[in-house]
Amino acid sequence: MNMKNKNLMLFATGLAFIGAASAFPVVSDVSMEQTGGKVVISYALNEPAIVTIDVLTNALNGIGSSVGAANLSDLKGDVFRVVSAGRHAITWRPRKTPLGASGFRADDGSVRVEVTAWSMKCPPDYLVVDLVSSVADKWTTARFYPSADGVPGGVTENPAYRRTHLLMRKVPAAGIEWRMGSTQGDPLRTPGRELNHLVVLTKDYYVGVFEMTQLQCHHAFGRAVSNVANFTSLDECEESPANISWATLRGASGGVTLPVPKDGSYLDRLRTKTGIAFDLPTDAQWEFACRAGTETTTYNADYLDWNFDDADAPRTARTLERLNRIAWTLANATNLNANGGKVCRVQRVGLLEPNAWGLYDTLGNAWELTLDCYTQDGAYADTFGGKGYAEPVVDPLCASAGGATDRIRRGSCATEKGGFLTARAGLRWSVPESEGWGGCRLVCPVGL
Repeated sequence: MNMKNKNLMLFATGLAFIGAASAFPVVSDVSMEQTGGKVVISYALNEPAIVTIDVLTNALNGIGSSVGAANLSDLKGDVFRVVSAGRHAITWRPRKTPLGASGFRADDGSVRVEVTAWSMKCPPDYLVVDLVSSVADKWTTARFYPSADGVPGGVTENPAYRRTHLLMRKVPAAGIEWRMGSTQGDPLRTPGRELNHLVVLTKDYYVGVFEMTQLQCHHAFGRAVSNVANFTSLDECEESPANISWATLRGASGGVTLPVPKDGSYLDRLRTKTGIAFDLPTDAQWEFACRAGTETTTYNADYLDWNFDDADAPRTARTLERLNRIAWTLANATNLNANGGKVCRVQRVGLLEPNAWGLYDTLGNAWELTLDCYTQDGAYADTFGGKGYAEPVVDPLCASAGGATDRIRRGSCATEKGGFLTARAGLRWSVPESEGWGGCRLVCPVGL
């Protein structure tokens, strides 16, 4: 029987870009019908926008309780993506979710539907990009979700985000003044490389939740999976960070960073494949994302118990216990390979604790390449034009290093000797453009 709920509470919202003077997207004329186990939600949209929804039960008091984002992740139709102006529909089968056991009914008079339109200048927090699709249209390959709970299958539970799709998190960076570089308390601090200075980034951006894996690089760039013998299984190898050079990703630069990757480079191929302006993060973007609002040596604790005395085993153990929760280093990354021998190597991404923004392995596992040319000491300070002390540097990028081709890599790695001392948010290290000694964590603008 076709049951159209006449008492259903419907709610439509439009999220404007803060500070924008132009009109913002508006949802109207929301309706819901349930036929058997299928629910169809219809709505009208006044201009192109990203559309998300929530369904609340027990909403007779006007508040209600969400059915949970996990129960809505398999919706079909014009939802969780960019939608054109006009009339649209969403199909949902609640009986295919745990809600079926409770006999969900859209016509019981206590259901509230919230359809939200997000400006493309201020999109939801999570972005999922299909690397397998051959459709070079960013609005077709991109899906958006308001929270980690709503990401289909779960952030770490769904293997697709380590294999066939890129999962990205919006970083709330625009207009925030923060301190970049190491502090006096960092162990083995090198002030010339890690100058502490004020920075402001002018835009939010999306960044990869995980380091790109070998299988993702295969789908994104056509790159072969390598070093399988170091792992106990093919899956373990494919879901571990790729080892890749800066020149391969962006094209050899001769020491000058071009505004876009060179034609034919890996990132150029990915941009063509997806229609999205992917790139390496700048040095500042990488550190801001890694810190996730913290100012300490790592994002979960300082090295307060480490005094560099190898004989002080208790202090060393306390320090490593904290670091081992978030970072693969020489201290915890030794495994058996396919031949039963011991090998220290990178690990599957996403196995340890993330930072406050849900980013995994920003410290340890694989070094991560950044866009900037590498400088240090006086030349490093000169790149800021004398700013950074009382006045912040805005969107810093060292695009040229006087003909030198070394680039900045960040975060340390699983095989770094003494890795637990280099796995620090403020550490900067160099790598030649042509040397394949690093992984990558991609960024893209919120407007894609």
